[in-house]
Amino acid sequence: MIRIKHREEVMGLAILSVILFHQMFINGFPFTVLHRYGKWAVDVFMLLSGIGVVQSIRKYPIAVYYKRRFQRILPACLLCGVCKCLFSYTILSPTVREALFAKYLMGWHSLLSFDLWFIVAIIIYYLLAPLILRALNRWGWFFAAAVWVVCVAIVLLFSEGNQWPWFTPMGIVVLSAERLPAFVFGMAIACDPKVARFTITGVGDSPVWARLMAFLAGVCFVAAAVVLSIKSRVAGASPVYDRMVLLVLSFGVPSMVSLVIWLVMKLPSALRKPLAIMGQYSLELYLTHEFVFTTLWLTFNARCSWTALFAVAFVVTALAAFGCKWVTSRLVRQR
Repeated sequence: MIRIKHREEVMGLAILSVILFHQMFINGFPFTVLHRYGKWAVDVFMLLSGIGVVQSIRKYPIAVYYKRRFQRILPACLLCGVCKCLFSYTILSPTVREALFAKYLMGWHSLLSFDLWFIVAIIIYYLLAPLILRALNRWGWFFAAAVWVVCVAIVLLFSEGNQWPWFTPMGIVVLSAERLPAFVFGMAIACDPKVARFTITGVGDSPVWARLMAFLAGVCFVAAAVVLSIKSRVAGASPVYDRMVLLVLSFGVPSMVSLVIWLVMKLPSALRKPLAIMGQYSLELYLTHEFVFTTLWLTFNARCSWTALFAVAFVVTALAAFGCKWVTSRLVRQR
């Protein structure tokens, strides 16, 4: 079984990047960088999820695998979704509620947090995972490369000249295609111990030249993704540039994770512990943070500062901790 060093700390650093990507209270360096590239941390989640899915499928029967995955996701999504809807209709002013619903296309599907694209995409990936694993066992990295090519074709065919709302059938297909390669690459790494040791698990005990190669490979792909991202922001640029960013980045995600693990290992334990806590509550943090940020932003008209940011961080963490403990207690009772 593949063991990823400091997995929770890596996930904590990833969710912190996503949270800072969505916060809109503070600008200036380094927040301007995080506002552009913090969302790339989602691909770290996808890679780690792909590795975890392979281990889960191999350990449990398929029915148990699906049960465990959806027990982890759906109760938390339901709790957070219901709380968001109740809060919106009982406390928020009609003006703020309308603006919030328009921004996130909230509706009845929000009760299960399906207004968040990540939840819809990860459910699709979990449903397809057993079939993907069977193909990887048979064709290995050839199948992973084929998935990447198919995803590129989908993006090229359906993005040019179209800005699909994400919560439409075509929007879901395009958005899922953007992040699917990172998930599949994670599964492929879990199926290949040699590649896993070179790119992920070998950090800290692998040869120096191997770490250097992984770092340089990551730099090359991340640099290419940055160039595409810059091109996508030019006036009149094709939406294909923006869509291709994540597909190019998917090749660099394993090296990114390798580098992040190495950086986490260098942190003092006093800093690693908060990251591990955030990693443990990463799903709940993802489900709640953006709603809280946007609600405060719309309510106070951006008249917020560092104090507001820390207050929001406290509220979001408290909500996430409560949701995680509530869900965990229910699952333990069922067992």
